[in-house]
Amino acid sequence: MTEFDAIPHSIRATPHRRGVPRKVGVALTLKFALLLVACSVMMGMQAISASAEVIANEWRQFVTFPVNTCNGEFVPVMNGEAHVVQRRQPDGSLVTSTNGHFVAIGTLGNQYELNWQERFVSAPGQTMFSSRQLILSEGPAPNHLVTFVFEFPPGTFTATERCTG
Repeated sequence: MTEFDAIPHSIRATPHRRGVPRKVGVALTLKFALLLVACSVMMGMQAISASAEVIANEWRQFVTFPVNTCNGEFVPVMNGEAHVVQRRQPDGSLVTSTNGHFVAIGTLGNQYELNWQERFVSAPGQTMFSSRQLILSEGPAPNHLVTFVFEFPPGTFTATERCTG
């Protein structure tokens, strides 16, 4: 038995190149533990102060009329259902998140799966709306991804789209 065998594994370091373990100072271990505890407490305090009040958490009827601009096909969703969550933030702003997954048949006969992600933020003097819409073909038609972002102020609108497949 060596002098290192009496040291618990929790405060031993990895072996040297020569295979002899090095001691890790108890003071260093305690400092590290205190640092971890302090960080955990701070993160917990931030999580508590940053929580938002859930105002609504429900499934709602969703109707949308997208066009797959990659092939010009109209893909109406007449009876979709989307998950909508509304939260009042600690700063008073209102955030609405909408997520939906739908199946639809386009006017050219192609079958699609659609994934919608929308976010609306409203605060005094400012508004932001973003939407990510994926129209995924289940057959030979191209896939279509479009994103919209509207921000006021400054009153900007951007849209990007991508065709794949």
